[in-house]
Formats: sequence, structure tokens, C-alpha cells
Amino acid sequence: MAPHSDQDDRDSRRSVDSIDAVVTDLAEARVAAGMPSFAEIAVRVGDIRRARGMDARAARPARSTVYDALRRGRLVRCRAR
Repeated sequence: MAPHSDQDDRDSRRSVDSIDAVVTDLAEARVAAGMPSFAEIAVRVGDIRRARGMDARAARPARSTVYDALRRGRLVRCRAR
């Protein structure tokens, strides 16, 4: 594994800023939609995916996945080996 560098820290901060910007947009869309529950969002996502041809068993995301998509500051670090 490569040693940690200052560039890694800068890249991580940019990634966090980018992810949080997407999360902010998702949260604003939720407000604009009338604050549906995470379960309702999961149902709506599943409906859209099924309409696009995805298998019904795989179409609906878990409610926790929807919750995590709307949570700020959730950067997961992965490094190539």
C-alpha cells in the first residue's frame, strides 16, 4: 500500500465536499417532494427501476440505503493495493 500523503488529504477533502454537495441536493429534493419518509422514497425508487425493466426483487433499495444516501459526512476511503 502506498504511504499516506498531503495530496491524499486534499483529495479526501474535495471528495467530502463533492459528496456533501450531492447529499445537499438530495435533501433539497426531498423537501421539495413534501418530506416523504425513507421508506416511501425506497418505494418510489423501486417503482422507477421496475418501470425501466429491473427485476422487481432487486429494484427496491433498503430503507437504510436511502437514509445513508441522505447523510452528510459519510466518506468511505478505499485504497488500491
